[in-house]
Amino acid sequence: MPSLDELFTEMDKQCAVIAEDMLKKAPPPKENPLVPKEQIVKEAKTVLTEYLQGKDLRERIARGYQVIFRELKAHSTPVVIERIQGELEGCFNEVKKNTKNLIKETPKEEDAWRSFQEIYGISDETINDFYSCGFRLYEQKSYQEAADVFYVVSMLDYRRYNVWMSFGSAEKQLENWEQALIAFSMASLADMELPLPFIYSTECY
Repeated sequence: MPSLDELFTEMDKQCAVIAEDMLKKAPPPKENPLVPKEQIVKEAKTVLTEYLQGKDLRERIARGYQVIFRELKAHSTPVVIERIQGELEGCFNEVKKNTKNLIKETPKEEDAWRSFQEIYGISDETINDFYSCGFRLYEQKSYQEAADVFYVVSMLDYRRYNVWMSFGSAEKQLENWEQALIAFSMASLADMELPLPFIYSTECY
């Protein structure tokens, strides 16, 4: 199974291609007698690529996956682990394919709201397995590790009410009020009829 570093490396290629394409479509930079145009474009590409890569988020993503894999190894059967490894292998291959086709294909409008889970073919069963790792840690009062796991799951599928509520609750226990409020806000968007996100949000002020 590919490592997380390999997955990040492949996604870096995508971000570089996206940044270059965005700059091609952007208006040309204004003339500056002190700074050559080529240098402005080069620096803009670097800044945009690093923004798209989200390098400041990677430490938490890597931490979350490490916790998930540790928990799966400790609490899951070999059959479950083999199934998840197969799905992540497929995910890696899909990322590589997307790198090659990124500029050739125009994304369809109906694909705009698809989650990473859908794009990369990760099953609901695997998402639930990941979530269970976080929920178990939350019950054990390992709030930081639980929050890191819920963060990963929320990135894979942003439409799950229970994930955002659990993520917010873990962050609230850690007194990370701003992150907790963001998570509860996302939970309210996932299911606007339930009042709990608003009630929990009042405890973060």
